[in-house]
Amino acid sequence: MIDGEVRSRRRRVALAVVGLVLTAAVVLVAARETALAPSGPPAADVPAATPADLTAERCAGVTRLTTARRDDTVPVSTGGPTAVVLGDSLAEGSTLPDPKAEAFPAAVGRAWGTTTWVDAIDGTGFVNPGYCGNQTYADRVGAVLARAPRLVVVEGGLNDRLRPPAEVGAAITDLLGRLRGVPAVVVIGPVVPPVASPDDVARLDGVLRAATAAAERTYVPALDWRIPWGPDGAHPTVEGHRRYAELLLTALPEAPR
Repeated sequence: MIDGEVRSRRRRVALAVVGLVLTAAVVLVAARETALAPSGPPAADVPAATPADLTAERCAGVTRLTTARRDDTVPVSTGGPTAVVLGDSLAEGSTLPDPKAEAFPAAVGRAWGTTTWVDAIDGTGFVNPGYCGNQTYADRVGAVLARAPRLVVVEGGLNDRLRPPAEVGAAITDLLGRLRGVPAVVVIGPVVPPVASPDDVARLDGVLRAATAAAERTYVPALDWRIPWGPDGAHPTVEGHRRYAELLLTALPEAPR
């Protein structure tokens, strides 16, 4: 009888211990979930940003930055024949303190004695439509031609380096066809920034070079150009733009006509 009572008492103690352990586990789990839960209103009350929303936001941001830092209603150099530089963030000088004065088109335009306009937008290319989705070089060629240029300098392509070569080739061929009425067209090949694979850039260079030759226009290769780059490894410094201008002027001391 005593043995039975002892066993019963031990059973009750064991069950009590198990109950305490389970209670503690539930409390810990509840505390953890509370700590991980976001503060503020439930997620269902906060509408998720759609891809279209994000694209519009980026587009607006780039447009504000471009408009605020460079006045496209004024040429970067004044002189004789009208020249237009069509490009991306490199021609734009998007990371420079004073893009209008410090980006390479200004120095080249002064040396050539041209009235030089810049149509350059960050993130764009022959195929890449940029943050706004409709700003490829072909999309903007109408604005370029509206200035009745005697010379168009096409800079860029790095934003297309991961695109299929056939797609890039078709795009530059189309662009050069649209520029057929311009007396002189120069295509500057891509440089190799630290952030890019040299093989990707070399492949792009081959595509652009072949299309420019087929259109019987002037191609300036830049694969071997060594220029100083900024901290992001994608955009030249002020000194980098000076060096870029020097190398371009070495290849083309006078404005093509």
